[in-house]
Amino acid sequence: MWLKEIEKRLDERAQTQSCGLYNTLDYMSNQTLYYKTRCEELQSDETTQLLNSSLNKLESLEKKVKSLESQVFEKEKINHDLMVVYGTAISDKEKIRDEYRKLDIKYNKLVEEMREKMKSIEVINDKVIELQFENNILNNEKLKNNSKR
Repeated sequence: MWLKEIEKRLDERAQTQSCGLYNTLDYMSNQTLYYKTRCEELQSDETTQLLNSSLNKLESLEKKVKSLESQVFEKEKINHDLMVVYGTAISDKEKIRDEYRKLDIKYNKLVEEMREKMKSIEVINDKVIELQFENNILNNEKLKNNSKR
């Protein structure tokens, strides 16, 4: 009975070998071992390690670039706000210059008016002094006339 079992198994083996199934399984097994070995070689290979290192650096640099881009965006926003403030300041400066010019013109007019008034006051003062002299002379003459009488 066991002899029949062995014969049966040998027949099955012969059939699988004849259909190429055995060869296919053997080939697949060899290929699996080859690719496992090759994969381990590649993982330990210096260029692979360098590539992995480069990829890690690239990821780090991408994060840094994103961070810098957000900083640039914030600075551009601040710059825009400053430009708006600068524009307002320029506009205000022009308004202040216009107002200053107006005030300067007013001041010059007032100075001229004061000069004219000072001239008028000087003329009036001169007239007052003249009248005082005249009055003094007349008073002196009156006193002389009164003393002669």
